[in-house]
Amino acid sequence: MLARGSEQEVREYTRRVILGCAPGGGYVLGSGNSITNYCKVANVLAMYDEGRKLGTYPIGG
Repeated sequence: MLARGSEQEVREYTRRVILGCAPGGGYVLGSGNSITNYCKVANVLAMYDEGRKLGTYPIGG
């Protein structure tokens, strides 16, 4: 996805994964292995941006 998807596809995929796999928190967002030199920089930044938007939970619940 990071290498071949569009920025919008990466954002949608990242949201879907976070909402489906971590509804209560307790996850680590990453590429799954390594980010190679042929991955689109905009896609990597989009993944991290979506994680920042969706990946914070209020302290205490």
